[in-house]
Amino acid sequence: MGTCGGNWPIVTPPWPPEIQAAGRVFRIARWQQPYPGIAQQYREAVPSDSAHLMVGTNGRWWIAHVDMANPDAGGVVAHFFEVPQVRHAKAGAVALACMKLLGGGIPGLIGGFVGWEAWWWAAQKTERSRAYALATDAAKRRGKPLLIVGEPDGEYPCPKGRGDRVVDLRPRSVCASYQRANAEDLWQFHDQQFGAVLASFTVEHTCHPDRTMRELHRVSDEVFVVYPYPWRASGRLVPGRSWTVRETTPGVLTFSPIAGHGCNQPSRYGRSRT
Repeated sequence: MGTCGGNWPIVTPPWPPEIQAAGRVFRIARWQQPYPGIAQQYREAVPSDSAHLMVGTNGRWWIAHVDMANPDAGGVVAHFFEVPQVRHAKAGAVALACMKLLGGGIPGLIGGFVGWEAWWWAAQKTERSRAYALATDAAKRRGKPLLIVGEPDGEYPCPKGRGDRVVDLRPRSVCASYQRANAEDLWQFHDQQFGAVLASFTVEHTCHPDRTMRELHRVSDEVFVVYPYPWRASGRLVPGRSWTVRETTPGVLTFSPIAGHGCNQPSRYGRSRT
């Protein structure tokens, strides 16, 4: 998962021991790795798939990532061995099993590659659904509409709330709330019009992702971004996907160009299915 967040009213102690953000309950993290520019850290109060919330010294908060095992709930060893190594290990185990089943050689390598990609595809499909749930909860909590950038691709439905919008470059859409717009210049919407915006597998298709991110933060109170993991081969092979995305520091996305790929091309973002 990329980023979601908003403004934080305080950046100095005393810190509230428990807060609610993005529709979830968080408590101050007992196990913390220090990061520059981070004033405090919170973890979602669940034993697994626990969102890790950062509070910056700049007065902003964001959910940096989701931990498979929550060390504050007893999963200390699992957490420090799992993130991100265990996810890679599990994906590698699937790939190795495919290689063994196909007896090695070229068929085994192909099977291993397919197994590796299938594992991450399933993991990110779940991640995208979770991001939609978080964004929906955030919009409802703020009493504002939800904005979806990029027509839903099966992981979640078209939003149907009052004032909700789906934007894309394609001329038509299956969503009744669709409005054609370029994510790099959302001039149709005023500042903080939406309670939350979700951009799932779309920002990496735009020509100017930094400009896109500024627009998402302008029109919405909370921003949720999901992007293909940079170690996935499909992240570089999909036509129209112009950038690989990495979270170099908590809450900060870095975009690296993919050679030979044009931006805003007919593919995930901008493709017409009608």
